[in-house]
Amino acid sequence: MGFAAGGILDGKSATQVLDLVQSTDELGYDLFTMTDHLHTEQPTPEPRTLLSWLAGKTERIEFAPTVLGLPYREPPVLAKMAGTLDQVSGGRLVLGLGADGFDQEFAAFSLTVRSNARKVAAQREAIEIMRGLWSGEPTWYGGQDFTVTEARISLPPAHPRSGWVPAGRRHWR
Repeated sequence: MGFAAGGILDGKSATQVLDLVQSTDELGYDLFTMTDHLHTEQPTPEPRTLLSWLAGKTERIEFAPTVLGLPYREPPVLAKMAGTLDQVSGGRLVLGLGADGFDQEFAAFSLTVRSNARKVAAQREAIEIMRGLWSGEPTWYGGQDFTVTEARISLPPAHPRSGWVPAGRRHWR
């Protein structure tokens, strides 16, 4: 069993978050998490940007968005971002993906608002695309929500994983 810290960082400065992360790393926590929302009552940092910076300032602790809001980014962009963050952190990214979220938030930013069933189906499509892209081979996928044609990314994760479980100590393993 492992220990995690983090969560909602609304209103915290980057320096305050860094202090929190370095303290949790020193105390032996295993994972630091943060929320992923575009639109909240309090200012919220963008997770991949902040987690990349924090990874460079720590040695051991793993990082994860509490649940990354899949509708905010297209799967190829997310695959590239996650692969890069996993590389620069020495394989310390834990990627928890969420299909759901706040429909009001999606509508406010003109993002696709899907039914619950479509959200789950779109998440499956996105995971298939991301796994294909992380293989290093050209990827073709034609789904109802996402399509890629002969797509590839040049920087796969440092430690490719075979499965996802969006909770627990090792989300990818």
